[in-house]
Amino acid sequence: MLRKLTIWRVGWGWFAVALLLAPSICVTPAYLSMFFGAPNPTAALFATLPTMLMMFAIRLVNPLDRPMQEELGWRGFALPRLQLRHSPLAASAILGLLVVVWHLPLVLLDMLPAYALFGTFAFTIVFGWLFNNTGGSVLMTLIVHAADGLVITGNLGLNEIDSERHIVILVAMWCVVALLVVLLTGPSLMRRPLAPDA
Repeated sequence: MLRKLTIWRVGWGWFAVALLLAPSICVTPAYLSMFFGAPNPTAALFATLPTMLMMFAIRLVNPLDRPMQEELGWRGFALPRLQLRHSPLAASAILGLLVVVWHLPLVLLDMLPAYALFGTFAFTIVFGWLFNNTGGSVLMTLIVHAADGLVITGNLGLNEIDSERHIVILVAMWCVVALLVVLLTGPSLMRRPLAPDA
């Protein structure tokens, strides 16, 4: 597990994907919500940028935080073993169901809306795609996981209705990205099909 955390020679393009994918998906709903009357989030985003960068740095190295724990467990341990018996897509889907069950207590405690579990399943597929295309780099999935959730709805000056809409759009966007990944890569979750002996 720890060896996979040291895989960093993956190309700058994958570093860019890992750093920018989640924040882009998180910010976009805030701007789309403007069509429904929500305030422009630009000023709020710039005001909270230092806090977001500090949060990212802490989440990236804190062994007690969810990104470190979950990536070592889900991608460092579980996914490679699932992929010994299943295609990367099937393995990621199985893992996605496990991750959904893992997050179910948050729904039962009313800390997470039930529909958000669709987003949880979707980003497990996306993380599997990133993991496989970077040679099994847990570092890349750790970066994208640490970057996810930095744009906090409560910091955007949204009312309750706008906040709810923001989360709905966010979940939908993760689902769309996961669907695009599957459509473009197929069961291998790779840019190119895996060789028969791979």
